[in-house]
Amino acid sequence: MSESDLWLTRLQLTADGQRLDRREWHVTIACHAETARLLWVMPRDDLLLVQSSTPLTARMLPGLVSDAQHVKVQTLWADGTRMSLSLIANPTVCRDGNKLFLASGQEDWFRRQLNSCVELNQVDSQSLGVTTLQKPSGNVTFGLAVFHATGTVTDSALLADKIHHGIGREKAYGAGLLLVGGLE
Repeated sequence: MSESDLWLTRLQLTADGQRLDRREWHVTIACHAETARLLWVMPRDDLLLVQSSTPLTARMLPGLVSDAQHVKVQTLWADGTRMSLSLIANPTVCRDGNKLFLASGQEDWFRRQLNSCVELNQVDSQSLGVTTLQKPSGNVTFGLAVFHATGTVTDSALLADKIHHGIGREKAYGAGLLLVGGLE
């Protein structure tokens, strides 16, 4: 996998775009993106970040997006590189066959997801609450938390895989996109 395999598109949403819920965005992006695999996150009501194999444009989502800017995603980081990491995820554990949102212990969950590829220094998290989406096949309920951390790369290939494929569950609904950047 080369670094040019992935693009991060920053979509500024119109008022109509801000009215869509996560299920509607999942369907909208999947129908309009010219890529088989993508991850996305909505860090604010007016902003959508989409990681995909081809950049998205505002014309792909008429009336929903007022501006689209994209950059190549760096997936290959040398071992020993100090970096910052950000993630909005659905931190869960499985107990007695049930998937449970972690109301506490979220930072430990984050460390478990990345300890094989990044030696984490500082980790901060904040719960964003629980969301229920209505689907014809039944409701989907999940919790979201935002994580910010710093660390040092210990396994560049595994980190590249996590950047490419995301972390955790409910990726279709805007969770799991790992954003990384180098620190000096």
